[in-house]
Amino acid sequence: MVTTSKPFFRLIWIYVMFVNKALSQKNLINSWGHICALGVDDPPPNGCKSVGEIKTDNGLGKIECGGNFDCCLCRSMICGSSDGSSTCNELNCNGDNGCYGVRDIQIYGSSDGGATLNCNGDVSCNSTTITGENIKEIGCSGDDCCAYSIFNFNCLEDSPCLVGCNGDSSCVYSQFTIDYTSGIECSSGACKYGNFQLLNNKGGSIMCSGMHSCQSLIVIINDIE
Repeated sequence: MVTTSKPFFRLIWIYVMFVNKALSQKNLINSWGHICALGVDDPPPNGCKSVGEIKTDNGLGKIECGGNFDCCLCRSMICGSSDGSSTCNELNCNGDNGCYGVRDIQIYGSSDGGATLNCNGDVSCNSTTITGENIKEIGCSGDDCCAYSIFNFNCLEDSPCLVGCNGDSSCVYSQFTIDYTSGIECSSGACKYGNFQLLNNKGGSIMCSGMHSCQSLIVIINDIE
């Protein structure tokens, strides 16, 4: 009589679960080496449908990445133009992993109205590099949404922006170099190990409202309440 042990059945179960998980995902690697792992129920990406595309606002002033991994395959995302011939109103990364891993995101708002950056989906702007001019509002509300990222731009001089890291662990290990700000908000674990250089800050405060929200945070800032 042949007998089998419980550890043997457990190994078989782990293997089956691993295979099922692999089969349930469509793993694509973007231009920056990040994995865009769509679930079996996720529709194909709509923002960039193939690796290496450059997504622009087409003169409409808006880029929307609303589905999971919607713009993950983009090589670059450009809203507005650096020469001022067109301006950006908003860039929205609302789907989970919506803009994940795109290391060239450019936003150019108008000098009077500015542009809004929304990273509302979980991991939506994670591992990105975002540059630009005349930003009106920065919202990192999804969990891990702006973590491991680089932000380098200026807000509006006459209407400084608040850097809002409101999702759990939303801005961990990220680097912010921003001109014309009005403080920082950090929720639970949001700004751990971050590096914030807020140049020409105008008022506001550094709000660490959750557990470990500002652990090992480095801040260079002036004119703070």
